[in-house]
Amino acid sequence: MKVAYITLNTPEVGNLLNNVNKFGKLFSRLKRDKELGIVVLEGNGKDFCLGRVQKKDHKILDKV
Repeated sequence: MKVAYITLNTPEVGNLLNNVNKFGKLFSRLKRDKELGIVVLEGNGKDFCLGRVQKKDHKILDKV
C-alpha cells in the first residue's frame, strides 16, 4: 500500500488554496491509483488552511 503526502506550503498567507481546480484534479488522479491506500494532507506553519483565495485577494498571493 502506498502513502501520498501533500503539504500546503504558503504559511505566510495561512496556506490559502489559490487553485481549487488543480487541487481537485490532483485528488482525482490519486483516486485512480489502485495501490494508494492513504493520503496525508498537512499544512506548513501554524495554520492548516484558512480557506480559498477570493478573487479580490489574488494580489496577496502575488507577493508570496
